[in-house]
Amino acid sequence: MRRLVLLLALGLTLAPAACGGGDEAPPGEAEAPDSAVLAAATATERADSYRADMTIRMEGLAAEPVTMSAEGIFQRRPILGRMTMDMSDLGAAAGGGGLGEVDIVMDGLVFYMRMPFLRQLDPSLKPWIRFDLAEIGKQQGFDLGQLMQFGTQTDPAQALAYLRAASDDVETVGSEEVRGVETTRYRMTVELARVPDAAPPGQREALRAQVQQLRELSGIDEVPTDVWVDEDGLVRRQRLLYRDMRLAPGREGDMTMTMELYDFGVDVDVEPPPAGQVTDIATLLERG
Repeated sequence: MRRLVLLLALGLTLAPAACGGGDEAPPGEAEAPDSAVLAAATATERADSYRADMTIRMEGLAAEPVTMSAEGIFQRRPILGRMTMDMSDLGAAAGGGGLGEVDIVMDGLVFYMRMPFLRQLDPSLKPWIRFDLAEIGKQQGFDLGQLMQFGTQTDPAQALAYLRAASDDVETVGSEEVRGVETTRYRMTVELARVPDAAPPGQREALRAQVQQLRELSGIDEVPTDVWVDEDGLVRRQRLLYRDMRLAPGREGDMTMTMELYDFGVDVDVEPPPAGQVTDIATLLERG
């Protein structure tokens, strides 16, 4: 389970590594698929806040597909977010009861999770569990804090940065509506090895080593990606497919992550829970 948590965390935090590079599409090139996608990534990354819905589907972790869904609100500067995630399927796949809904508050690389099922097991626990993703990453040989130097956010829109590492196969699929908004759908393949190329020259080698570790842990080199862009150049939906991913020791499968972004510019009022209501994950693990 710890390995799976790390992979999910990396899926949400590696992408900012590509934010350091990339330019606006040159005048006259907006209609080219690759230019349109890069321009959309830049425009959407500049949004100060938004709402997002996310679905993660894993095949191969259990006999039946495992699906998690979430909805939340996010602010980019400073980094804050709040999300409610339905993790019922994940709990069943891990051999336990349903985890039910989990509340998550994000403050940079620190996540706070309120998991009612834990208090049902041990009423003495405090309501919130604190996860320092930087510390968890170090335990597995990753420095997520270092990776975050290349980006500016910890939220679903981080995956937009993957678009800067797309190969040269960007194609237009067609027009579709997303939440009633007309969009153009593009399809491409993201090459993880190209992610460091978008970082400033002096930082590329350090990032390249981190990306290589992720590739070895997950077994992933390429991520097929679809993106839906509206007439204002904003990304409304993005779908990433991690094919044949090492989800757990001895288990490989596909993980599909789909995100929809909307309500850009919404006011965000999020604060971390009071210290008196928080238990650090390290303390919880020590207690078994």
